[in-house]
Amino acid sequence: MPTQMYKQYGKRTYTIRVAPNGVSGWRAVASVGHMEGGVFFTDFSKITGLSGYSADDAWVRAEAQVLTFIDKIDS
Repeated sequence: MPTQMYKQYGKRTYTIRVAPNGVSGWRAVASVGHMEGGVFFTDFSKITGLSGYSADDAWVRAEAQVLTFIDKIDS
């Protein structure tokens, strides 16, 4: 997994950043926003996935939460 990537879901754009969390884990923070002129603007942030296993696991957990969040705010 990359450490950061922008993805489109419906009319929203989101990004997830993965970083080490202390000594034995990984933290992924997702932000939901929109792109204007190639620049990402954050509308919502701090949707977090934590994992003691791997960066990929943290990414998957955060992505599941962010997609659920987008579904809720857009419905």
